[in-house]
Amino acid sequence: AASAVVLLAVAASALVLTRRDPLRTFIPEATRKHREMVVQHELFGFPDVGPGGAAELPRLVSEQLGLPVTSLFLGDSDLIFMGARPLVAGDRRGIVIVYADHYGWVSSLQCISAPEIEVPKRDTLQVETFHPYHTRVDSLRVLVWKQEEMACFLVARAGDQELADLFLKVRRAM
Repeated sequence: AASAVVLLAVAASALVLTRRDPLRTFIPEATRKHREMVVQHELFGFPDVGPGGAAELPRLVSEQLGLPVTSLFLGDSDLIFMGARPLVAGDRRGIVIVYADHYGWVSSLQCISAPEIEVPKRDTLQVETFHPYHTRVDSLRVLVWKQEEMACFLVARAGDQELADLFLKVRRAM
């Protein structure tokens, strides 16, 4: 009976910690979704996205998903916009946007409505005047920041300078 009580206490404390820190829940979900997008890119190449549809993306995200988005980074000569998909993370809706460079490396930007997420002040990566939270999950690097009530997760397999450059392109466009 005593061991059952201890097991219940451990399980309950883990649940309370996860509820108190939703960031711990969303980072693994963001890396899982990123890996899923990499596989889709490798298998299908997102053939359904054309340049005309991309221009409407910020409006659709704002209207249909209720995210405070007025503009998005839709690629440039170095980073190609590959596509966007609706995202469901728990009971939240959002969007995942996929980019690829000329070498085939895929990066993803995932935005969800998450007013309760607080971005930690520790473990940040200074990129000019910005200080997004920075962590690693296996070979992936994740940057997290907030824009109003929206949490943004940038996931990439990149070095320091490439990650900073990617972040600036994405962040400045929003």
